[in-house]
Amino acid sequence: MSIQEIKTNVHSLVDQIESEKLLQQFYELLKTVPRKKEEFDFWDLFSEEQKHELELAWDESEHEENLVSNALVMEEAKQWRTK
Repeated sequence: MSIQEIKTNVHSLVDQIESEKLLQQFYELLKTVPRKKEEFDFWDLFSEEQKHELELAWDESEHEENLVSNALVMEEAKQWRTK
């Protein structure tokens, strides 16, 4: 996919967002991303506490008893979105 196609797709997705809060969060995130750096790691955007929490979540995901089925996640997301 070309850069122009990606930009067009991103614009289209943003145009579909109706939540002001979500748009504001997305805007704040985009303001922090370098505009010209070819190699960028979103990991660098996280605080040390956020990195630690993500690492804990990753470690927990290594144990099958901690996993949740995709069907359950999708059902909970559907309920969350309708609130």
